[in-house]
Amino acid sequence: MDKKELHAAKMREWRKNNPERNRENARRYRKRNGAKYLERHARQMREYRERHPERAALSVKRSYAKNPEMVEAKERRFRYSERGKLNSRLRRQRRRALEKQAEGSFTTVEWLHVKRQQNNQCAHCRIVADLTIDHILPLNRGGSNYISNIQGLCLSCNSRKQDRLETELC
Repeated sequence: MDKKELHAAKMREWRKNNPERNRENARRYRKRNGAKYLERHARQMREYRERHPERAALSVKRSYAKNPEMVEAKERRFRYSERGKLNSRLRRQRRRALEKQAEGSFTTVEWLHVKRQQNNQCAHCRIVADLTIDHILPLNRGGSNYISNIQGLCLSCNSRKQDRLETELC
């Protein structure tokens, strides 16, 4: 055994013999290095799931079976959060584009970038509002689902526009 292996063995033995002190040390470490710890832990979990996808899936399945109420509550909280609502909206949009056999797609990040570029203002009437996704060249008229064909409109402008071009609105 080299020095590294010997030290690792001694540390394992110490942790086994001193569980309370080990837990306290771990708590202090997490408190001091919160973001660093979370980042490292997330990376390790991601790597584990990539190496052992069947074990990870089984673990999730067991957890869901064991705590169905907790899982439902967590899903409900996500569904009604801003991020959950946005994901739902984008999922519906992608499905609609697939049904119309439109080319392209865009990500949540790209949509948020468009909203930021427009300062959360409707591209047509310029009021600050909760923007809805609008295809500049409508999908019904052969428009794509690429981000370059997407703009943010308020609900009333988007409802008024329907599947028309902006030039046809005036």
